[in-house]
Amino acid sequence: SSSSFHIALLIDSLCYMPDSQAVQQAIANALDLLDTGGLLVASMIPETLEAMQSCNTLIGRDVIISMGGLLGYNILNFTEMSHWGIGNQTGRYSFVLKKTGQRITNDTVPVE
Repeated sequence: SSSSFHIALLIDSLCYMPDSQAVQQAIANALDLLDTGGLLVASMIPETLEAMQSCNTLIGRDVIISMGGLLGYNILNFTEMSHWGIGNQTGRYSFVLKKTGQRITNDTVPVE
């Protein structure tokens, strides 16, 4: 693909994906648009059943952590959204990922 962006936003959208495979594909697609070193910001990520509300998919931090090598990113931060003062966000978080340009394959060989 032709990457040309420095930042991509997935604001209040990942939780509406039908399952974790679709979440991974959405993150991969956003990363493909970024230059190496580019940032991906996502918010309203539910990690508890209580936080699901109208969401379709529970996305634990472990899911985001486990995909880093496969999709080629480092996690810069996770932020609790309950402190944002924008309604009931208890059990939800946001994250910022930085594209590394290095993906780890099944052979554990980095690929560009």
